Amino acid sequence: FGGPDNIRLSYASSMENLEKGIDRIADALSKLKPTLASRKVKLDNCFTSVTRRVSPRVDLADGVRDGMVAEAEEHLPHHHYFEWNANIGGVILQLRTNVRHLYDFWMENWYPALIESDLEPHGVIYAVDGVPGREPSAYYHPESRTALIFNSSYYGQCKSMALGMVADISERLLDVHGVYGACVDIGGEGTLLLGAKGAGRRRHFYGLLEQHDVSFVTEDWLNVRYRGGKAQADNVERKVYLKTRLANDYPNFARLFEASRCENVVMKRAYCEDHQCQLGECALDHGDPFCFHGATSSRVMVDPVWFGGPDKYVRRTALGRVVLFTDDRKSPPLSSIDADEALAMMRGSAGASGGLSSSSPLDTSSYFTRHPVVHVSVPTPVSARTDGAGPPFFNPHLLVSRPERLDTQERYFRYLLRLVPCFLINSSAGPEDTVQARLRELVRGK
Repeated sequence: FGGPDNIRLSYASSMENLEKGIDRIADALSKLKPTLASRKVKLDNCFTSVTRRVSPRVDLADGVRDGMVAEAEEHLPHHHYFEWNANIGGVILQLRTNVRHLYDFWMENWYPALIESDLEPHGVIYAVDGVPGREPSAYYHPESRTALIFNSSYYGQCKSMALGMVADISERLLDVHGVYGACVDIGGEGTLLLGAKGAGRRRHFYGLLEQHDVSFVTEDWLNVRYRGGKAQADNVERKVYLKTRLANDYPNFARLFEASRCENVVMKRAYCEDHQCQLGECALDHGDPFCFHGATSSRVMVDPVWFGGPDKYVRRTALGRVVLFTDDRKSPPLSSIDADEALAMMRGSAGASGGLSSSSPLDTSSYFTRHPVVHVSVPTPVSARTDGAGPPFFNPHLLVSRPERLDTQERYFRYLLRLVPCFLINSSAGPEDTVQARLRELVRGK
């Protein structure tokens, strides 16, 4: 121990004591672990037991609707009742719920409406959790414009029902066309991006936003009004409800999401759904308090102004072109198509037939026989489309798919496609950067 290159660790008086001391040092060293690069972030996150939307039924008889409303109101006690009126593109929808999480997201998502006691909304959504004997389910009664959601606190269900009701009500009462799609703006001229799931619409939409002169309008829903030979498109949302997995492809989004309300963000590795992450090292193992891309159901409510300031966000734009995305190796990379051809593509997504969202009306002959409030057991809905096609006009939020309602949608789209030019982009025709370059030239009118 007397050498200059050594450090004396023990002053033991015997070899036996020296060996005991070295054993204790070896045991302590074996228990050392690398220091975690931890950080403290208080994430406003809520977990929901249901993480997926369920298909709503729309074939309710009047008696069943009345019974379900009575059942919902039974589980809305005065001491645990939340209510808020939202103005969604001119349609006043009222949420009635016993779930604080849905109430908070609802108020953030939409612009508030007047709250006078005598204000009658255009439609009402009952979102009730904790109903015994019920599976997560959703229903819509078009005649009374009433939606009911049972045993689901997942906000995606509530938002989808709201947009479907807005489409149903506004197209009948306000002559407003509801469109499911993304939209960007350059110098006051908008480009509407449409496409089926998996065609690359969202991916290329966010690629466009990386350009300094491209402004965000919406990534989900537009209200289109036809005035003076132009199609004016409005974003009806105050904030946008996004998948947090976007932070994986766009790291700058992560700090925006951290300051926003979140839903179902993974905070423990046991809940992670990313198989590649599970096979390797997870960020949660290295001190990260949460993972934005660990679950497909993870969502965030973020202010679109945060994407780049007021200049990167536009609420209203005049549509100058429509872009349809396809993933077909036989189609040309970029082509101009006429209204009839584009409409045929959108109509083809509806499958061979329209119809209701379920097989047959419910039997209500003995509904109120025994109890003032009856817990109805509803058969599982059977879709009218059995060919594996997507929703009509790429729109998963449409609640009513009766032939007359689909005819109204087709009439609106025919008018839109004859008013503004339409282009087809094949997202599988070349590398992603090449497809994105074609799209950037197109939205700039080149």
